[in-house]
Amino acid sequence: MSRKPEFEGRKRKVRTDLIRGIILRIITVPYQIQDFEREYAGKSNDDLLRLAWAPQDLVDDAKIALQTEMGRRGLKSADIDAARFEKEREEEREERKAANRMLQTQWRGIGFQRFCKWDRTYDPDSQTEEFTTTRFFILFQLPLIPLATFRVRRRKGIFQKLHILETLPLNWAQVLWVWMLTLLAILALFLLARYGLPLLDRHKP
Repeated sequence: MSRKPEFEGRKRKVRTDLIRGIILRIITVPYQIQDFEREYAGKSNDDLLRLAWAPQDLVDDAKIALQTEMGRRGLKSADIDAARFEKEREEEREERKAANRMLQTQWRGIGFQRFCKWDRTYDPDSQTEEFTTTRFFILFQLPLIPLATFRVRRRKGIFQKLHILETLPLNWAQVLWVWMLTLLAILALFLLARYGLPLLDRHKP
């Protein structure tokens, strides 16, 4: 018999906590939605579209407020898709810029430079080419230390940016080829300075 009052007391406490939770939910939810509505009202269209790209990251109140504000501004799913496409293009451009900076960055002949264009393929439909190239540390424009080999892609053209597809094991065939051409160039300059220029001086009138 002594357990019955204790059991009844627990039931009352559970009911009280449940009622309190419902009341708090009723009171706080409208204010939470209003907070989101005020926040989203101060955002630009681009900001709202960026939020709409990943609705799964938003709480329910934020989703409701976002849909309300987008509806008020006349933003539709087509706008979301267009903004997402533009964002992906911008990220791709930034990625290509970063790839180019990594592959080719130098100051007064000291820095990094890519060499070779092996295993080249070309797609005439998209006008893109892919090839394998190796990045070197250069000193006075001379490729000294091989750092990495990459498979890259770019649109055909002189000033098009590179997009790194993957990092490959260091291609020692490319490395040896670059070093051999560099040595031949140094040898040719030495022979020209040693024999060619004096020979020209002799034939001057």
